[in-house]
Amino acid sequence: MPAIVKKLPDQPIVIVSIQNYITVDDARAVYQQLAKIAADIDGTVYRITDVCQMTMTFQEMIAIVREAMRGAPGSTSDPRIKNIFVGQNCLAEVAQDLMAKQGVDILMFDTMQEAMDYIQQQIDESQYRE
Repeated sequence: MPAIVKKLPDQPIVIVSIQNYITVDDARAVYQQLAKIAADIDGTVYRITDVCQMTMTFQEMIAIVREAMRGAPGSTSDPRIKNIFVGQNCLAEVAQDLMAKQGVDILMFDTMQEAMDYIQQQIDESQYRE
């Protein structure tokens, strides 16, 4: 599978690294893995998707966006999941725009460090509010 799903220890953070070409079936498999991981996490789950090496056709991207918007557990539209893309990828930017029009926000950062800094700030702020 071109996607590697890894939960960071002791953190509500899952990193999805996409290597090469991804299909809608691959996306479904990622959502299923993420749903299993998220079941053991209380509260918000932060998913960082590294799109630096991702490739796909425009048609495949549309199919993945449609699948993501179905609301399945672990998917991009799962309300427990905060979605973050890392990297420069034109099709990921188009997907980000399409999902935003459907009410699903995806933040985009240039580097993994920027994404991790943002998430840590969010975690710190949520603990401060509690």
